[in-house]
Amino acid sequence: MKICIIIPSNKKCSPNNLAVNIAKYISADNSVDVLYLKNSSEDAINNSGFQYVIRKMRCFDFFNLNKYDVVHSHLFKPDVINALFSILYRPRRTKTISTVHSNIFLDLSGYIKNKTLSTIVSRAWIILLNKLDFRVVVSSSLGIAHKHKLRDFIAIPNGIKIINSNDYTNDTDQIDEAERFRVGVLTRLHPGKGIEDAFYLARNNNRVEVHIYGNGMLEQQCLDASEKYSNIYFHGYAKDVKSSYEKMDVFLMSSRHEGFGMTILEALNYKVPVICYNIPVFKEILGDGGYYYNNEVELIDIVNDYIENHRVIFQEQIERLKFFDEELMFAKYSKLYCGCLSENKMG
Repeated sequence: MKICIIIPSNKKCSPNNLAVNIAKYISADNSVDVLYLKNSSEDAINNSGFQYVIRKMRCFDFFNLNKYDVVHSHLFKPDVINALFSILYRPRRTKTISTVHSNIFLDLSGYIKNKTLSTIVSRAWIILLNKLDFRVVVSSSLGIAHKHKLRDFIAIPNGIKIINSNDYTNDTDQIDEAERFRVGVLTRLHPGKGIEDAFYLARNNNRVEVHIYGNGMLEQQCLDASEKYSNIYFHGYAKDVKSSYEKMDVFLMSSRHEGFGMTILEALNYKVPVICYNIPVFKEILGDGGYYYNNEVELIDIVNDYIENHRVIFQEQIERLKFFDEELMFAKYSKLYCGCLSENKMG
């Protein structure tokens, strides 16, 4: 089977990493090309030593998409290309797929300030997605959010390569009174990410220090906060994710909307317990427990509880990681691709 995966750039980020990991897995038995639209000179994906091809997409590649059995796009511009291919000249045997990574209407509203334009682009994106053969959403919660917008879709939760045992090896059961509890935030710094919760926490709890990793529209606010408050540290974009998590006692996931929540899995993988804003997708990952807050006051109370009980809380949360092993995700995508091939043969 010949498969083409189209991504917006070759920069490391959750959607691109997911697409490349799928390519690595399926390239063992299939011919796979990963085409990206924009070249990133910083923190680019390394494809050395793998069986798939990754390169920048050229204009004539659009007209060669008909040589593939499956064309799989991720995010807006790749979805536009995939939909145009489907509308204009896709042969019947080629199947088109998109993985939807976020709540389209809410996410675009954080990037496009003009509400009318944001709504128009969001609706256009939905229309284009519905021109494809298959739509995948990365969580059941995301599927519910798009239930009356997207045509038939499949929920395939994101997965991660589990690299650690269940043993929690922090040196102490409780944080020493003389030490500050390190609350970490690692996210795109855009509206809707709840970064103001981290600021509030630092201002109102002198037992914590807040470490912020990321880049985006709110970088200057984070820099200003770090200069104003002695317990806020802004580190910029995290090139070494592992090192960033190792500097945290707890990870704060404060987003108001997410398609999934990959950083929750990453934090647990590096043995860091998680506090989340109370939205359905985070409960889909972590299950029930006292890990969620609805407002800033509740956040302070939960952090104080974590300071005393972080070991017990982590042991509860780590049990959820096995449900998001990347092998489970790969198997579902492989089944989807094989289903496409079966349809091609019948056609």
